[in-house]
Amino acid sequence: EVNAAWNTLPGGVPVFDGSWRGRLGRFVWRLVGPALEQQQRFNSAVADHLNRNVEAHEDAAAAIAALVPALRAHLDGLVRFEHQLLEYLRTITIYVDSKDRRIGGEEIRSRLAPTGWLPRLPRPPRRSRRRRPRPPRRPSPAEPPPSPAPWTR
Repeated sequence: EVNAAWNTLPGGVPVFDGSWRGRLGRFVWRLVGPALEQQQRFNSAVADHLNRNVEAHEDAAAAIAALVPALRAHLDGLVRFEHQLLEYLRTITIYVDSKDRRIGGEEIRSRLAPTGWLPRLPRPPRRSRRRRPRPPRRPSPAEPPPSPAPWTR
């Protein structure tokens, strides 16, 4: 449809005779002709552009049509995997939970004690830690700096 309608001047520039009608036609053509010729050049460029890009648009549509089923199959596989992973995690949760309670009981106790879910249980004895010596205190800006030792003068 675009290829058939792009030409606004199918007969080309009109030919005018020397009569009064011809002179009037030349006058009108000088007013309207440049705009019609410019419109015809634009229409020609648009039709040419559309004709050159038809194949690319058809290829893109075919690629998208092929991509949708492949993406659907991939997502279905991902959903199946996540479902099976959740089923597996449900089966091992009891085992892992019992191991955590046996090994990390102190951590669980410290998390649950503030909530009131645990009865008061005796705590295991803590290991004593060696204290590191503190670094020397830096003087505050208001204090004068310490005087140098007499042997450094």
